Amino acid sequence: MENFTTEALGTGLRSLRDTQTEENCTIVAGVRYAWRSQEAGCDVVVIVAAPDPRRVLGAMDDIDAFVERITVTAGSG
Repeated sequence: MENFTTEALGTGLRSLRDTQTEENCTIVAGVRYAWRSQEAGCDVVVIVAAPDPRRVLGAMDDIDAFVERITVTAGSG
């Protein structure tokens, strides 16, 4: 787990992990991002997973760029 900062959301967390399925022993890799937006009163969570760790690792730059563009606007209640 590591800090991950974006201009719009501030500092949150990013974690990269893998697990093995019981059914067919496939290794599934996943990356998760999470922020708490005090202003909007909500949590922002992004989860990406694939049954091929190379796909997740190979897409990390694109995934990072995607989450860096996420913004949250406070609702009216």
